[in-house]
Amino acid sequence: MTNSKDVASLLSSVLNNEAAAIEQRYFNCGTDQLLTYDEVAYLCAEAAGVDKDNVYIEHYNADTFGKANFPFRMTDFYVAPDTAKKVLGWEGPKHSLKEDLNEWYYSQYANQRDGPNKPMKNLSKDWEIVVGSKTHEVDGSIYQKYDPITIDFSNVKELNVE
Repeated sequence: MTNSKDVASLLSSVLNNEAAAIEQRYFNCGTDQLLTYDEVAYLCAEAAGVDKDNVYIEHYNADTFGKANFPFRMTDFYVAPDTAKKVLGWEGPKHSLKEDLNEWYYSQYANQRDGPNKPMKNLSKDWEIVVGSKTHEVDGSIYQKYDPITIDFSNVKELNVE
């Protein structure tokens, strides 16, 4: 996740070395601040005023559903701005996700876009994953709690999802 002002600064940095920009042609614009998906979830919760102890994260089971397109890729994916810094003399990003979330992003979502009150869009693919993620274990899955669909696993030996 990259702040648009950082993207603009990268785009204008080609003027520092036009010949190198033409020769290289492609540059990654990103941040040097690496965050896991869990860390992003906690940052979002913090911006929304939700205590970290009240955040529950259940990870996507790639063994069940397989890998898909971005953001679920077959290999690790990392956008590094190193080449832009070296070749173009770009100073790098000046913004951080944590600061952006806390200073303006969440407040715009909540206040200007009616975020918490806005109706959700079609989540059919998400619910397909939710239903497929249900377990028949005693303690079950978090999905059991939120999904109104009841599935009887008593006759199921193995869950096959294509």
